[in-house]
Amino acid sequence: MFGDDRLEYRVSGIVLLDTSVLIDLDVVDMGEHADAVTVVGAAPGGELAFGVGLGPDPEGRAARLRSVIERFEVLRFGVEEAKRYGAVATLVRAAGRTPRPRRPDLRIAVTAAGVRLPLPTCNPEDLVGVGRLVDVVGLSRPGR
Repeated sequence: MFGDDRLEYRVSGIVLLDTSVLIDLDVVDMGEHADAVTVVGAAPGGELAFGVGLGPDPEGRAARLRSVIERFEVLRFGVEEAKRYGAVATLVRAAGRTPRPRRPDLRIAVTAAGVRLPLPTCNPEDLVGVGRLVDVVGLSRPGR
């Protein structure tokens, strides 16, 4: 399972977006993935829904959530992803990190791994250790 043979990624120019990218999609430099078809997992939708009532602009956050739901295909988090979660958490622990505070990020990672899609993120440090199962693509936001 964790041998040298990596899964083949970059399936048909499709990527699965991390929440950090969705939040600032209009300013994130997608680099080589600028023309990719983009999808999201259920976990970023959940994170955005949770955030609606937390910030100073609940109407803006609610509008972002609606936009994501309307604009992107949302991939579910199901039984296969749940099974894969244990392997990803083990990789994170082996990298000397604690999986618990990274649960939403790891749910996104296992969704990407399950469909063999690259995972563009503005926070690649949140996914240290998962590179054996997921193609984590670090992106940058201007001004950060």
